Amino acid sequence: MHEAARLTELVAGSGQELALLVPSAAPTADLTPRELEVARLVAAGLTNREAAERLVVSDRTIDNHLYRIYRKLGVTSREDLARLV
Repeated sequence: MHEAARLTELVAGSGQELALLVPSAAPTADLTPRELEVARLVAAGLTNREAAERLVVSDRTIDNHLYRIYRKLGVTSREDLARLV
């Protein structure tokens, strides 16, 4: 039996959400294409200023993207972000 089907069977009567039990295969799937681009640059070690220059945007724009990225992924640091990306 497929693992997801087995988990569905196990939690069928428990009232628990299956999504809470099965981790996402791609935690970055909720990011927009631009957020993913920013996340990859920052995870690669670029500073906000370097990422901004590469993407031809302001430092503040990178700050805003990172704020949303951190919230969506549930991370609090560049190191955590690098582990996910």
